[in-house]
Amino acid sequence: MQSNRNLVRSFACGANSGKSANMEIRNNLLIGYGHAIYAKRTKNHTIKVYSGWIGRSRSTTDHVRLILRYAQTTSQTRKELP
Repeated sequence: MQSNRNLVRSFACGANSGKSANMEIRNNLLIGYGHAIYAKRTKNHTIKVYSGWIGRSRSTTDHVRLILRYAQTTSQTRKELP
């Protein structure tokens, strides 16, 4: 298992899988706590971050802030897995 920072860096570099303690990469999604979609990598490899998760909890806010540095676009919404 890798650190959150390394997982986020791997996602930003195009990784399709990987796990840290509370986050994982599933194909083109960066997911927190098994349900919260923090970011999505689009077909043209841009990263969209769902910043609506900021403020949910301290750890969730920290997770989203890690990926924000790589974002090309952001959305104020909270996306979840179905």
